[in-house]
Amino acid sequence: MSDKPSFLPKTAERAHRPGPAGGKRAKNREEKIARIVEAGASLFLEHGVRAVTIDQITKAAGIAKGSFYQYFKNRDELLAVLFAPFFAALRAALTAAEAGLHHAKTDADMLAAYEDLAGSLTGAVLEHDQATLVYLRERRLGHPVVQAFVDETTAAAVRLTLVAREAGLIRDDVPPETSANLLLGTIEHLSFMVLSGGDVGDVLSLGANVITILLEGLRPPG
Repeated sequence: MSDKPSFLPKTAERAHRPGPAGGKRAKNREEKIARIVEAGASLFLEHGVRAVTIDQITKAAGIAKGSFYQYFKNRDELLAVLFAPFFAALRAALTAAEAGLHHAKTDADMLAAYEDLAGSLTGAVLEHDQATLVYLRERRLGHPVVQAFVDETTAAAVRLTLVAREAGLIRDDVPPETSANLLLGTIEHLSFMVLSGGDVGDVLSLGANVITILLEGLRPPG
């Protein structure tokens, strides 16, 4: 699988847009952007973002160096565009889970909200496998583009915990930051195993199984 962006990055809006939307020239432009993004993703995976040069990206994409700057200000802007659809999917999943927990009244409701989250996250990882692997690599290296999203998702996971605690669905003696990082860390580790070909059992039921195990430890006593 590989991400094949079919969107025009916002950063490219400053570039001249020849031809009508949907026309041949517009299509050629979007295809060029996709080639740059795919070339960058492959190189980022192989060498790490900081080690990759613009020259390497344009050579791999088969374009002139000047063409890169028509669409991207720098390497980090390209990285942000690579992540855009993946991050959008994760944000949507977390937002939906928070809404589901706000309406949860029973353990079954809570479990359903978290299982829906697990299913959405699994789908995002499988659909955007290349972006996921780059993200996981740069997560360990603390790249600022990645770290900003880590902070955002951690805050969202903490909110999920607080909503569930307020509803009395999970215990209140575990710091929400602990449970949030446990959840996100487990998801990241298993995502890497899945995309690296590790044996994790049935991928489609993996998320639900993990959620069940985690929530068992967070249920209030009695």
